[in-house]
Amino acid sequence: MPQVTMLFKPNLFSGNGRDRILPNLLERVGREIMPLIAEAFSFGPAKLDPVMDIDWLPTPYPPGSLVFYPVSIEIMTIGYPERKAKVTEGVMEELKLQILAELQELKFPGVDASNPLLWVIYTDPDGLHI
Repeated sequence: MPQVTMLFKPNLFSGNGRDRILPNLLERVGREIMPLIAEAFSFGPAKLDPVMDIDWLPTPYPPGSLVFYPVSIEIMTIGYPERKAKVTEGVMEELKLQILAELQELKFPGVDASNPLLWVIYTDPDGLHI
């Protein structure tokens, strides 16, 4: 089951209503990008359901983190050979552009095309592969 962790700078959201806006926006982001991730990481008979098969984990960067980009998305999944063959650099670049477009449409602050945004981490029997 893939885990999608969206790390974000919590100070992107300030002022009145922050506690109301942030959870709603993060929920909307998850709802919009989970189908994109499910489609990209499904293969053969292993079709991923965006709700049942993918964990959505929006997480603020830990206090004191020194990060240049306000948002990063890490997809941790088992590195099945079929998945690795399907999820090429080109597929990842297209997925990044689709997610970036969704974030911009939802007016997620601080996101632009210069942000690397998306990382895949494969968990294999011989260890992690990034």
